[in-house]
Amino acid sequence: VELFSLDWQGLRAEVAVMCWPKVIDWRSFYWVLHHVGANGREEVIRRIGLANLFFDGVSTAVGFWRLNLAHPEEYFLMQEFLHLAAVEPGDNIVECEYQGSIFDIPPIWLDQVPRDGVVSFFYCREQEVIEKVLADGAWDHLPGLSD
Repeated sequence: VELFSLDWQGLRAEVAVMCWPKVIDWRSFYWVLHHVGANGREEVIRRIGLANLFFDGVSTAVGFWRLNLAHPEEYFLMQEFLHLAAVEPGDNIVECEYQGSIFDIPPIWLDQVPRDGVVSFFYCREQEVIEKVLADGAWDHLPGLSD
């Protein structure tokens, strides 16, 4: 993908989509998305699906997210983030906004996320969690480490 000029972002996106069924190292596909450029990334997400690219919550969770809860795929991802934040130590969902206003996610969202509105936030992990997750997998599946 990196061999193609950034002027050919559409071609980079096409190569990424064509390679998707052959991907073995799911955690490294993030780097492919990084090299397709912003417009190419949007095209890849549109064609493959955001939930498909969020394959395990291990390597793809950390970063900025803007989710439209009216879309089933993005609603599902919000549920996944809330689950991860509940089982991983530390403050994981930061600088959260809901409908454009600063927002603290209420505990009721663990049981019932609203089905409308746009929520944006940064998902963060402590260094210890990052190291353990990358070495062994999801935090809540590691024996003796979950709270």
